[in-house]
Amino acid sequence: MKLTNKYNNDFLKNVLDNISDAILFESFDHTILYVNKHFCNLFKVPVSPNELIGIDCSNVAQSAKKLFKDPERFVNRINQVYLNKENIVNEEVFFKDGRVVYMDYTIIDDVTGKGHMWTYKNMSILKTSLETITGQKEFYENLLNNIPADIAIFNDKHQYVFVNSIGVKSTELSKWIIGKDDFEYVSYRNRPKSIAERRRAAFDKAKLTQKSVEMEEISINDKNISTHILRKFYPVYENGEFLSMIGYGIDITSIRESEKEVIVMDALFSTLIENTNELVITVDSSLKIQFANAKWINNTGFSYYTTLQSSISNFISENENKFIETLNYFFEHEQYNTNKREVVINAFNKNKITLKFDLTKYSQKGWETPRVMIFFTDITEQVKNETEFKKNLTKEKHLNELKTNFMNMVSHELRTPLSVILSNTELLVHKLQKIQNDTVKKHTDMIVNQIDGMINLLNEFLFISKVESGKILIQLESISIVEQIKKITKEQFNPWIDGRKVAIKIVNKPRDVYFDIKMLGHIVSNLFNNAFKYSSGASNPVLEIKFYSNKFVLNFIDQGIGISLEDQKKLFQPFARGENVGLIEGTGLGLVIVKYFSEQHNGEISIESQIDKGTTISLTFPYLIPNKETIKSNKSLNFY
Repeated sequence: MKLTNKYNNDFLKNVLDNISDAILFESFDHTILYVNKHFCNLFKVPVSPNELIGIDCSNVAQSAKKLFKDPERFVNRINQVYLNKENIVNEEVFFKDGRVVYMDYTIIDDVTGKGHMWTYKNMSILKTSLETITGQKEFYENLLNNIPADIAIFNDKHQYVFVNSIGVKSTELSKWIIGKDDFEYVSYRNRPKSIAERRRAAFDKAKLTQKSVEMEEISINDKNISTHILRKFYPVYENGEFLSMIGYGIDITSIRESEKEVIVMDALFSTLIENTNELVITVDSSLKIQFANAKWINNTGFSYYTTLQSSISNFISENENKFIETLNYFFEHEQYNTNKREVVINAFNKNKITLKFDLTKYSQKGWETPRVMIFFTDITEQVKNETEFKKNLTKEKHLNELKTNFMNMVSHELRTPLSVILSNTELLVHKLQKIQNDTVKKHTDMIVNQIDGMINLLNEFLFISKVESGKILIQLESISIVEQIKKITKEQFNPWIDGRKVAIKIVNKPRDVYFDIKMLGHIVSNLFNNAFKYSSGASNPVLEIKFYSNKFVLNFIDQGIGISLEDQKKLFQPFARGENVGLIEGTGLGLVIVKYFSEQHNGEISIESQIDKGTTISLTFPYLIPNKETIKSNKSLNFY
């Protein structure tokens, strides 16, 4: 609709002259007819009021909804107001930035105009309104009665001229108190006279200094609970003349209770800090120590007063620059600039303490700058042990190298004379073939056998030496494990010297696997040599080859002399042999080699045995999936 010029001039002049709140007036078809600058400021509209005239109001509502704590609720409420056509007064709306605004809505439908009148009162200007209060008594009474605090207005004699409904809930008391002072009030309520005296003192001070005065009252309410009220007196002056005093009271009981909880938590935190096993200090931005716990005092030997206000750099013995750099970086970025966080501190007794540290930054009211709390863990003993361990490790490595070199030297040096003895013995046997003497043959065979045994022992020494030095590298290739084992057993064990053979059983469908052929040969040879050697006169040794979805198992089974539980514990140690082997020859090195080669294929070895009933040694392997590098070297293997 169109407003007449007379209406437009009269109405807008009336609004501008008498209303200081945010105002918007729209026609029944939602066209904006008037909006003031307070509205634009409140809703952060980036154009002048005149530029909004003639715009659809619903567009403005949609644009402004993002300012509200619950945008959709605001828009829905506007639509509901339009639908209900009911006037509303002082309805709270909440802005996202924390502002609380009272919204009024009025339908105007008379000769002066027709449309919707929206008024928004910003409650953040309440203090200013109170300090400049004038004769608009009814307006302020309605306003003050809705503020969640007890508010009173006094004349120059400290007599009540107004009390809001929060301050005095009783209608009878609210009528009685007008014209009375606090001395009459406390007498009427049977409260201590000291309450009135303190209020009068605060009143007089505010009136004299023309500045607000604050005080806290502690009293017991009707439920015998201690309450805390923060009271403020605001003097109102105009042209140097006292007009009135505004009394403002806020219940801060919950705040005080929270403060008590904070004090308790602070005491608890202090107790924890004092009783922790860590050395704790705090430093300010200048790196001066502001706090040190008992553990710091005890471990460093410096007194609390020597430590306090001293620079942390005074206590550092080693890595000072790195530590100070880390501290400064943490002050600025709240993160570390290094992974190794260790520092050495000089103690009072001139001992050095190695500490690992962690940092946390925090601030507190009253501090000019934040501080950093440093938690030190004493790792002096740990570092000492690690240093000692490294020394011992170096010594052990050196001894192992000496042992390996010695074994290599002895093996090589003995092989030469043994070879000479063996060749001469074989020549002697050849020369004596014409002499039919069983005694001579017996002794020459014994010499040859012993020489062969010594050569085999030296070969195993050399082999173990290579294993320990890591010179044997795994060489994987795809093989039929069944066919490869059959080939080994055919060449070496079918038949054995006593005529027995190896029995092979296949469980589930065979499949090719990745394995080192040479290592497989050593594994099979060692285990079957033991199976035959320690089961003389028993049935054939058996090899079970079992294939599963994610692994395969080799079970070497014999019915021999067995191994005791005590001997099983040391079975895979070098030169370890069972106590029941008697005169059966052996070096005690075979199973060490088997275990090593099994582990190279990520395999696991286990044993089940009973004396005089036999032994089963089980090897379990995953199916290896090597890449090009693992086929050529002993780098890490994948498996499933």
